[in-house]
Amino acid sequence: MTIRRAVIGGLLTCLFMVVEIVICMRPYDGRDLRQLLTGGCDMPCFAGVIPGETYVRDAAEQLAQDRTIESQVEYRLNNRNRYFLVNWSGFLFDPFQQAGQMVLDHTSIPEEVPADDFYVRWKQAPSLGDVYLGLGVPERVDVGFWYHDLGTRVSAILRLRYGGGRLVVYTRHLCPVAYRTFWTTPVMAVRYSAEPLAVLQEASIEYVQRLKNCR
Repeated sequence: MTIRRAVIGGLLTCLFMVVEIVICMRPYDGRDLRQLLTGGCDMPCFAGVIPGETYVRDAAEQLAQDRTIESQVEYRLNNRNRYFLVNWSGFLFDPFQQAGQMVLDHTSIPEEVPADDFYVRWKQAPSLGDVYLGLGVPERVDVGFWYHDLGTRVSAILRLRYGGGRLVVYTRHLCPVAYRTFWTTPVMAVRYSAEPLAVLQEASIEYVQRLKNCR
């Protein structure tokens, strides 16, 4: 068993090296990938917005200045979990977010309430390969399964955790997952949080292909 694990580990290491070489050969516009994902500040932070410190109004105003992204800012007020949408396109940031547990604020934004966390999505999103190049190998990868299109299709939703789980990258992979499109899959959203995200089932990336409920 130990030898088998060593062989599998070696093969995965070689795979990541090949993937990084291929990704590096792709043309880029010169933007630093890490700065794109963090906005030039330390995790968990984006464009100067720090969860747990930046007020909701300030966060919404700061994020709204960049028309290439859309955001969901979350906070707690009057014992209720609330959120505010910025430049929203209408698509979910997190398919596993429990409906009915948060209240959408359409107009009023509190001035002196800190944002607990927020999501960011780019109109031209980086790929999963870009994330590995910019942030490195995640501390852990969790997987959940999202049934959509009236339950006729299923997608694997990966959560790649960085910074102790305070920065989480979401990617969506339509089942069955194929290696030829795996690394070029665009990022679904990135969550920046003052607290780590609750744990889903822990899984390696290769594990997703073997799951019976991802066929």
